[in-house]
Amino acid sequence: MPESTSVHLPEDAFLEQFIGAMALESALRNGLIDALHAGHPMPHSRSAGILSALLESNGVLAEGKLTAAFTKVIDERRSILEQKLRFLRLAAKDVTNGLDDLLGDLPAFMAQSETFALFRYDKAMRTDQEALAATRSWVDYVTALSQAEAPALVPHLPLQGARRLLEVGGNTGVIARAALEMNPDLTAAILDLPAVCAIGEEMGPHSRLTFVPGDARAPDWPLVGGARPDVIMFKSVLHDWPQDQAMLMLERAIDHLAPSGRVIICERGAFASGPLPFWMTANLVFAPFYRPASDYHAALAAGGLSDVVQSDVAMDMTFHIVSGRKA
Repeated sequence: MPESTSVHLPEDAFLEQFIGAMALESALRNGLIDALHAGHPMPHSRSAGILSALLESNGVLAEGKLTAAFTKVIDERRSILEQKLRFLRLAAKDVTNGLDDLLGDLPAFMAQSETFALFRYDKAMRTDQEALAATRSWVDYVTALSQAEAPALVPHLPLQGARRLLEVGGNTGVIARAALEMNPDLTAAILDLPAVCAIGEEMGPHSRLTFVPGDARAPDWPLVGGARPDVIMFKSVLHDWPQDQAMLMLERAIDHLAPSGRVIICERGAFASGPLPFWMTANLVFAPFYRPASDYHAALAAGGLSDVVQSDVAMDMTFHIVSGRKA
């Protein structure tokens, strides 16, 4: 049985109800949350009274003041909260207008979906201002998710003894940076699209992290520190691709890996039944693409990898961390 851990993401407590979450987004956009945080009183008007009632039902307010729990989220995780709310608005619209297609005609759903229109990988092949602006709209969301997930996921990555990490599709490097902090002998490189790498470099230099602009579908994967990587990691990447392309990337990783190196796959598992709070809508639009852990076990075995291990971390969904070692 895989090692299993459960983690609570504190901002999700305020995203459980649709109306409450939308009221919170409105209060953030119109400056009410900032005014209350600065100690100003709740305004007195009919509309303010309605908004106050909605925010109280959501745990944001109590007796006209921000609750301690919400204040802590605003102080420590505001960008994560705001990015989740922004994406939830798009996802809720897509599910409302297209649930039938999501369940029965996936290409039709994707064609009309605002969430899928956000992820324009084709524009990320350039680094002009238009391309950077279009790319930043989804990179900021993925960065926020990684910031929320890194403290729970990175301690479970099997990086013991690793020296050279290549993260394929590593976005702005949030996961890689956290891995470097926990493993002082590790050097890392991010292989991602040119605009993504340019935005990642804006986060500031790290002496042991480099960004390599490219396309993981091309065969020329980079070295790390002048040598083949002894770890190649895919975090929330493979579900983006059809089975044949995902398996091609895994085959390329195995070929590129140093002898005795390890491939790490970190992905949300297949959508499962259970309570569905509003924040789960952000995952529902991707539900047809999430794969069970057994698919990744089979792929690693087919690639000739051994010493396959798995850790599970439950957050918004269960993340499976599956890895195998090259002979």
